[in-house]
Amino acid sequence: MKTFGTMAIAALAAFLMPATTAHADGIGGYIEYSGYADTVDFPGAGKLDQNGNSIGVGVTYSTNPQGDHLFNYRLDAGYAHTWDEVGASGTNNWNGFSMNNAFGFRVFQDSSTRVWIGPAVGLGFDALADSGPGPDIYTFSIGGGPQIGVNLATSESLTVAFTAGYQYRYRHVWNTDLDFDDGADGHGSHWLANVAVMFNTGS
Repeated sequence: MKTFGTMAIAALAAFLMPATTAHADGIGGYIEYSGYADTVDFPGAGKLDQNGNSIGVGVTYSTNPQGDHLFNYRLDAGYAHTWDEVGASGTNNWNGFSMNNAFGFRVFQDSSTRVWIGPAVGLGFDALADSGPGPDIYTFSIGGGPQIGVNLATSESLTVAFTAGYQYRYRHVWNTDLDFDDGADGHGSHWLANVAVMFNTGS
């Protein structure tokens, strides 16, 4: 009975642990296009639509990009340039930071393709690029939703990955004339699509 218990624990650990053999992890870069449609409640102005698009580049990291384990973790973090419109104010340009964490579970795999799906949590921080002589303006967003990924093993050492996802996000906008808590709050839909190239780092 003791031997069976030991074997069961060992089998469970092997199932849950990330691959420690060849191609256990991948690291590289990504390019991403995303968009959002929010409604933000601005003090004194009321609720206004804030709709925007963004393009970003950064570093990507993934566990198990080619391996046959059930679970994989994917991190994208980097620079994002955003352009949006708030009500009828015209186009605003923002520069900032974007990070997305995806927790994927394999739904299909063959010798060259791994397809996964799972929940993701994303956040963004942006500063208005053209605020002029007025106060600096910032925006912060955080949210979550489903994400799907397709990893293509182009060779034993290289993976090309495509991902797409949807998130429902909370948004907060404030400026340097106000305390953070006195800013505007909103929420809405956020979507993303990116392509990444990763070098496998397994030994």
